[in-house]
Amino acid sequence: MSQNFRLKSDELRQNNPAKDVRQDDNPFYKVYPDNGQIRNFMLTWPDGSSITIPYYTISRIEFKTYDGSIVMDVGNDNIVFEGVELKSLYNDFFFQLPLELIVTDERYNEVNKSSNFIVNKINKL
Repeated sequence: MSQNFRLKSDELRQNNPAKDVRQDDNPFYKVYPDNGQIRNFMLTWPDGSSITIPYYTISRIEFKTYDGSIVMDVGNDNIVFEGVELKSLYNDFFFQLPLELIVTDERYNEVNKSSNFIVNKINKL
């Protein structure tokens, strides 16, 4: 037997599909390192004010293709996310990955265009 012999199970352990390696944290968006049980996420505005929302209070999340916004039903409130390329954020919400979302001013969209998405407004209806 050669010294380089490896079992198929060894290869499977190295290529662990359960580990999320899609993206790294960046200054405007942070994610949990893996799937979890009870989680919260934080919304932060440019003035520094924040709100924390438990994932278990979300009853529905909808991505609207006509304007690219996300509508989230949280308890009796609706929260609307507006920005650029928000389909990626919608997919992350599906897996409860977002930890903190920081709203950025639209004038910085060109500077931040390398990001997966940009949240410019969060409105509560």
